[in-house]
Amino acid sequence: MRGLGLEFKSFLLPNLESRVRLEGLNRTCTCLTDAMIGQPLDHNKVAIKHALDYDRRSFAGNFPFKGMRLLLNNEYAFQSFFKTESMLECDWTLKGVLLQSNLRLGWLSKSSPMPERFFVGGPLNMRGFSVFGVGNGSQTG
Repeated sequence: MRGLGLEFKSFLLPNLESRVRLEGLNRTCTCLTDAMIGQPLDHNKVAIKHALDYDRRSFAGNFPFKGMRLLLNNEYAFQSFFKTESMLECDWTLKGVLLQSNLRLGWLSKSSPMPERFFVGGPLNMRGFSVFGVGNGSQTG
C-alpha cells in the first residue's frame, strides 16, 4: 500500500478532539488473483475522513483505570462510497482488578469496491468471504 495523507487536528474542548484527514491510497492485493474473486485488485482511493474522539479516561501509567471513550469515524471516498465506525470503551477498577468493556459498530455502503471489503476486518481477520473462500481452495493447507 502506498499513499499520501494530510491531517488537521483540533481540540474543541479539553476532552474532545476532532481530526480531518485527506488521504490518497494505492492498494494492491498480491495474495489473491482476479479469477478467485472476479474483480480487479488494484484500488486507488481518494477520501476525506473525519474522526471525533471524546476521551474521559483516567490513566495509571499506560493503562486506563476508570472513565469512558467514544470514538466516531466517518469516511467518504470520492469513488462514491461511505463508511462509518464507532467505538465505545468503558473502564472500571473493582477491588484492584481492571474491568474494560468495548462496543464497536460499523457500516459500509453497498457500492464499496472489493478492496474496501477485503481490508475491513483489519490485519488479523477476514470478513465478507465464506469459510475457505479466500486462498487456493485447499482445506488441508
